[in-house]
Amino acid sequence: MATQNTFNNFNLNVDGYAAFDALSLKNLIIKRLNSNDVFTDQNFEGSNISSIIDIVAYAYHVLLFYLNRTSSESSFTNAELYENINKIVKLINYSPVGNQTSILPFQATASQQLIPETYTVQRYSYFTVNGVNYSFNNDISFTKATSGTEFLSDFSSQNLLYQGTYVEYPTYVAAGEPFEVITLTVVDNAGNNIDIDHFNIDVYVRDNTTSNPTWSKWSPTASLFLERSNSLKYEIRLNESGRYEIKFGNNINGKQLNASDEVAIYYLKSGGTSGQIGPNILNNNNLFSYASTRFNQIKNDTTPVNLTIITPAQASYITFTNSDPSTNYVEAESVTSIKQNAINTFKSQYRLITAEDFTNYILKNYSNILASAKVVNNWDFLSQHVKYYFDIGVEKPNIESRVLFNQVKFSDSCNFNNVYVYAVPRLEKVTSLTTRANYLNSAQKQVILNDVNSTKLATAEVVVTDPVYVLVDLGLKAPGEDLAPSIADTTFLQISRSVTARRNPETLKKQIAEIFINYFSTTKNNLGLTISLTDISNSILQIEGVNEINTVRTVNGSTIKVPGVSLLVYNPVYPFDDIAVITQDTALPFFKFPFLNNQLDFINKINVITPSIQSIEREF
Repeated sequence: MATQNTFNNFNLNVDGYAAFDALSLKNLIIKRLNSNDVFTDQNFEGSNISSIIDIVAYAYHVLLFYLNRTSSESSFTNAELYENINKIVKLINYSPVGNQTSILPFQATASQQLIPETYTVQRYSYFTVNGVNYSFNNDISFTKATSGTEFLSDFSSQNLLYQGTYVEYPTYVAAGEPFEVITLTVVDNAGNNIDIDHFNIDVYVRDNTTSNPTWSKWSPTASLFLERSNSLKYEIRLNESGRYEIKFGNNINGKQLNASDEVAIYYLKSGGTSGQIGPNILNNNNLFSYASTRFNQIKNDTTPVNLTIITPAQASYITFTNSDPSTNYVEAESVTSIKQNAINTFKSQYRLITAEDFTNYILKNYSNILASAKVVNNWDFLSQHVKYYFDIGVEKPNIESRVLFNQVKFSDSCNFNNVYVYAVPRLEKVTSLTTRANYLNSAQKQVILNDVNSTKLATAEVVVTDPVYVLVDLGLKAPGEDLAPSIADTTFLQISRSVTARRNPETLKKQIAEIFINYFSTTKNNLGLTISLTDISNSILQIEGVNEINTVRTVNGSTIKVPGVSLLVYNPVYPFDDIAVITQDTALPFFKFPFLNNQLDFINKINVITPSIQSIEREF
C-alpha cells in the first residue's frame, strides 16, 4: 500500500494552480502513476487509463480557466467584461447608460394661413428625412400670437427632435407581484438587440381593477426606494444582456401593479450613426402624426381635454428647418465609464448638491450633446470669470454678449445662489470662422435645465453658460515686439528628420498635424485644459524618423528659433487684450476652451528638413 507521504508530497507552490493547463496536469498524473509499479498503461496513448487521464486533465483545465476568470471578474476593480461589471454595479443600484440617439435642433415658422391660437404637437409625431425619422418625445404646446407670418421662438428654442421611430411593444398583463419586472426583448432577425434610445422609453398602465379603467402615464425614477407608496414610478435598467428591465414598486416603495393590469411600452428605435444628418436637411419636410389603436386610447386618457391637437392640415402651414446638423450618435457606456460613473453616482446618492455632483450627472446623461462640462458656484464665477473680463479691460462684464444672453435667458433676478454650468457641445467645428459659434443652442440648454431642476438642491438656481473659446496657434515673439495674432502667420514648426528615416516628409507632416488636431479636438473634454507642451513634444518625438523639434519665425529677414513647441493662445474676441505665448505646460482657467486655429491648413505650418550627411559629419 502506498504511504500517505507518497501521495501527498506534491511539492507545489501555493499559487501553482494558476500555471496548470490540460497537458501539464496530464503529465503530472502520468508522472505520479509512474512513480510506482502498479499501473503501466498510462504511457500508451489510446489505452483505457490514458483516455480517463485525458478526460480528467481537460475537465480540470476548464475548471481552472473558470476559476481564474471568475476570481478576477468578481471584484469591481478587476472586472473587465461588460456582463460582469454590469452585475456588480447593480449591487449599488447603478444603471449603466445605453445607446443615445442623435438629437436635432430645429426652427419653426408659422405662415399667415395658420390662425392665431394655442396648438399642441402630439407626442411621437415625426418627420421622415431621406429615409430617416426624427420624432418629438412629448406633447409640445406653442402659441401663434399674430395673424401674419411668425417665427415660433419658444417652440424652437425649448424643444428638440430625436432621431428614430417610436415602436409599440406588445401589451403586458401584470401578475400583481411586488417589484414586478418586464424585460424588453426586442431583437432583429439575427437575434441581435435592436438599438433603443436609453432616455426615450415610455410606460403607460391601465388599471383594470376600477369600474372605469383608464390609461395613465408613469414616470421613471433613479430608485424606487426614494418613492412613496402611491408614486406612479418605475425603475429602468440596462442589464448585462443589453436589454432593458422595467421594475415596478411594492406599494411601499412605489405603486405595485395589480393583477390583470395592462402595461403599454413605447420605445424610440434608433438608426444609430446612419441617422445623423447635416444642416438644412429637415427643410420643408412634412410632420406626420403617430397612430395605433392602443395609442389612440392612451392619448385620449392622458391628454388634457382643453388642448388643441394640431391637425395635418394645420401642420402643413408650419415650415420646419434646421440650420445646425444633428448631434452624433453615442454608444452605450463602456466598462471604464461604468466604473467611474458608478462611484460618482453612489457618492451623490441621486442628489445634485456639490459642483462635482452636477458635473458628473450632466456628463453622464448628456454625453450625446456635450463634449465637455464644468460646474462652479457663484463665488468661482465672480472671482474668476467675471474678474477675467475686468482684467482684460471690459468695464461691464455683465453686458458682455454671451454672459448677458445666458443671464437674461436662464437666470432669475437673484444671482447670489446661482450654479453655473459651462458646457461645450459635441458638435465639431473645424474652421476658424465658425468655431466661436460652437455654443449649445437654447433648446439644448433648456433640456438640461428641465432635468437637473428635478434633482438639484432646492436653493440652487442653475444657469447654463457658454465658455470662453481661445485660439491656439504656433507663435514666437521677437524681442521688444508687441503681441498680436498676426505673429502666427510667420511662425512654423521645424522638424528635423533622420537621413535614414523610412517615412517621407509628407507622411511625417500629416502625422504631426494629426497630433495637434487630436489634442485640441472640439469633441474632447478640454474645458480648463492644461496645455502640456511636454506631452505634445513627446508624441512628436516618438514618431519614427523625428530627431529634433524647433519653432522658427522670420522677422524682417532675421530668423528666430527656439527648441521645442511654442504656442500662441488668445481670445479672438479680445485678441490684443487676452493673448500670450507659452513655451511650457500651462493650465487654462475652468471657463476657457482651446481650439486649434484653422486646423484644415495647419499641416502647411509644418516644415520637415533632412540634414545632409556632410552637415552631420561637420557637427562631429
